[in-house]
Amino acid sequence: MEYFMDQLQDWEVYDIYNTLQYADASQWEQTRWLMYVIAHVNSRKHLKLSDILQFPWDSEATSGKTISNEDVERLRKKAKLIENDLLKERKNGSDTKRNKKT
Repeated sequence: MEYFMDQLQDWEVYDIYNTLQYADASQWEQTRWLMYVIAHVNSRKHLKLSDILQFPWDSEATSGKTISNEDVERLRKKAKLIENDLLKERKNGSDTKRNKKT
């Protein structure tokens, strides 16, 4: 029987290697929450989860793009246009169905 890593392409090995840190992320998050609750109950300070234990994915979550107010407004207008188009299609589709029945 051949070892599966011998059959992988270089880019596949690279992707696996770069995501290994996330394999047990949920277990580590559970551990951090347990530690947080215990520490918070026994502390007079207000603690944050990152005060207890920091993970590499914490900085990735906070380093995301920010959306400007202009982007929000543009997306709202686009969503409204799509909504209006869908309502027109629904109205036209229901009228067509009624006409077919009669």
